Amino acid sequence: SELSEPMDTSGTGNMGSGNFAVGVGSGASAAARIMAKYGYKEGQGLGKMQQGMATALQVEKTSHRTGRIIHEKDEPKDDILENDLDDIGTPSKVI
Repeated sequence: SELSEPMDTSGTGNMGSGNFAVGVGSGASAAARIMAKYGYKEGQGLGKMQQGMATALQVEKTSHRTGRIIHEKDEPKDDILENDLDDIGTPSKVI
């Protein structure tokens, strides 16, 4: 059996869960065929010791030919600024 990735037909740029599903025939994406050729199995990480990414990146379509990677663990920029100010402490008086 071959591996195939779900196709996005909604126009939103969301490519499903990012997992490869078992499929039959030539419907498998080129990426799925190449990954299967080099030993990829669903649910395992990439790399010699399976230490790498186990799920595909999620992409949001921004225009006709571009997209943006959506990170699940991004922190809002305001939280980052507040954490930096806590680490610095109170500013000293400038003379």
